[in-house]
Amino acid sequence: MAKRHDVTMDSLIAELEDARKLAEETKQPASMVSASMGKARLAGLIIDKREVKTNDIDGMDIPQLAQSLHDILGDKANLILTELGVLPPPPSSDATH
Repeated sequence: MAKRHDVTMDSLIAELEDARKLAEETKQPASMVSASMGKARLAGLIIDKREVKTNDIDGMDIPQLAQSLHDILGDKANLILTELGVLPPPPSSDATH
């Protein structure tokens, strides 16, 4: 049976410190910086920020809302927009000439 390894923040930081020391001994400054940055991230000293875009409908006008519906639903958006009165109803197909 294989031995189970407990991975903790302390064990990971220790591994990164060992890697940093090895990088220093072998004169690999980029690897030293990488290990140090890994330690800082694990310790919560560095937080990677990512931009999260949301479609905030509160600030949209009717044409922007209609476009967003079209982007999401395609032609099916027309049914909703017609029902809401944003688009005029389509011409009746049973009109006689």
